[in-house]
Amino acid sequence: MKNIIYEWQCCYTDEDTVHSDFFKTIKECVEQYSMWNGKRLTFKDLLDDKTIEFTLTVTNHHPDAEDNKEYAFVKNYKLDEVNDMGRKVPQKYIKEFNNLI
Repeated sequence: MKNIIYEWQCCYTDEDTVHSDFFKTIKECVEQYSMWNGKRLTFKDLLDDKTIEFTLTVTNHHPDAEDNKEYAFVKNYKLDEVNDMGRKVPQKYIKEFNNLI
C-alpha cells in the first residue's frame, strides 16, 4: 500500500530561525502569508521573497523508506518536473503551480 503525501512547503528564514509551513494548495499558502504580512500578496510575491524557499514536498510513510522526504524545487519561476530523488512530479501539481505564476 502506498502511503505518499504531497504538500506545498514554505520554508521561512530570518536572522535567528528557520520555520516551515505545509499547505495542501498554493492558494492556501498565499492566503496565509498575506494574513501574516497584513497585505494582499501574490504567489509571485512569495517567490520573489528571498527569505522564503518554496518546494513541493513528498513524504513517504512506508516503513521501508530510508529517507522519507523528497523535494521538487522552484527555480526561475518554474517547478522542477522531477524531484531530488528522481520521482516525477504529478502533472496536477505542475498545473496548479503554472496557473498561479
